[in-house]
Amino acid sequence: MDGQSPILLIVLGVAIVGLFWMNSRAKKQQQQKLSFRDSLVPGQEVQTIGGLVGTVTHVEGDLITIATTPGTELRFVRAAIAKLVEPTEADEEFEDDDADDTDDGETAAPEQSEGTPSATASGDRPTGFLSDDDLKKPYRDGEKP
Repeated sequence: MDGQSPILLIVLGVAIVGLFWMNSRAKKQQQQKLSFRDSLVPGQEVQTIGGLVGTVTHVEGDLITIATTPGTELRFVRAAIAKLVEPTEADEEFEDDDADDTDDGETAAPEQSEGTPSATASGDRPTGFLSDDDLKKPYRDGEKP
């Protein structure tokens, strides 16, 4: 047993040093996240821990307001913000394409194929969908509802 004592002490020493090292890394990462969340300002594009991407529009205490689409603003607690979203080359090309488009007042109607359901002029249910009565009918082999 006398020969195993130094080996056991070395293993325990390595384990303790490893635990302190991992703990210090976790604290450092936590501190970085806190400083990132404290430095949020309107105009930054961020991603939440749930995966929602939007632009910060307002920072008020512990609440961050994010605009996802024009006219849609959502409020999150500061801890729900995961990271900044860096603009990609595709985003920059998309913005350039939008800047080149000019609106001459005419809006093209979307094209519809034969199989695509379309709304009726009276505002009823779009054509191509089953009615409530059709859904209540029993389905038999070979018959279409």
